[in-house]
Amino acid sequence: MDYLGYYPAPPEPTAVKPVSVIDTASLKQLQGQGTQHVMTTSSSMVPVQEPQYCKIPVSQELTPLKKPKVEKPFTCDICGKGFKKNKNLHYHKISHLEDKPFNCDVCGKGYGRSCDLQMHKRTHTGEKPYECDICGKTFGYNSNLQSHKRIHTGEKPYGCAVCGKGFGESGGLRRHMMTHTGDKPHRCDICGKGFGQSCNLQTHRRTHTGEKPHKCSVCEKGFIQSSDLSKHMRIHTGYMPYQCDICEKRYMDSSAMRRHRRSHFRDKPFKCDLCPKQYGNRATLRKHKKTMHEGDAPPPPPPPPPVYAATELSNAAYFHGLSVVSTEGLKYGNPDVPVS
Repeated sequence: MDYLGYYPAPPEPTAVKPVSVIDTASLKQLQGQGTQHVMTTSSSMVPVQEPQYCKIPVSQELTPLKKPKVEKPFTCDICGKGFKKNKNLHYHKISHLEDKPFNCDVCGKGYGRSCDLQMHKRTHTGEKPYECDICGKTFGYNSNLQSHKRIHTGEKPYGCAVCGKGFGESGGLRRHMMTHTGDKPHRCDICGKGFGQSCNLQTHRRTHTGEKPHKCSVCEKGFIQSSDLSKHMRIHTGYMPYQCDICEKRYMDSSAMRRHRRSHFRDKPFKCDLCPKQYGNRATLRKHKKTMHEGDAPPPPPPPPPVYAATELSNAAYFHGLSVVSTEGLKYGNPDVPVS
């Protein structure tokens, strides 16, 4: 039987023979006499212990070891976050200050350390030096790469103490905890809206100021946040990462793909009178006609059947050698009235 799946089973124990040992007392007597070292034998044996092997076979379920809890003796007196080192607490406290020593010359965001500012600038330059070796996705921060890799491994080391939900990164757990506490400590001084994180408040404030620091390098269109710029860039690159699993149609953003996918499972009673397209609601039909058929007129109705006077029918029948039983129905185009 294999043990732990790595090493073969231990061999049968063999007899241990006496070994020669150095008689240190004899060596001390020979010191200073110019005599070479002499190896002597002794009747004593070097104590040899039998090797100890793990007795748990690989077929038995093993309990994974939990990571030891790291002590964080240095606690922030503002938000309660703990740190292992005092210097890390010092850098963290700078994040609570309004005026930070290192400011971005593009968007004005402040940081407590110059290295954090350098990493932030990658959001403006688009530099992403960290690449996932599994799927090839790139990131501007190494920490984001490490968090992303947990998507492939399924690791969720951060667990909620209230509901037990797991998260791949500590930030996700902190944001989730606010759903239990309802805590939104960061409030907008213009409209009073509350946010769980200061970065979300900073992004929200731009809706009041009109600031759009993230510019497209192709058309120079500005955006409030970098994620909106990333979605916009797909217009220029043609990148459509979201695909419908039913018809394989592709979309640039996930919300558009989800809306499209729902169209496979609902009735479409509103039909366009200019083309074969059908829609689930009247508003979408109006939008379609405005976009695709603006200025087009609906096709004219088919012409009605010709109407003939009774005398004309009688003359035509006489000309062809036919006798008209009744012209009352024929003048209205009724085919059920016999003509003989």
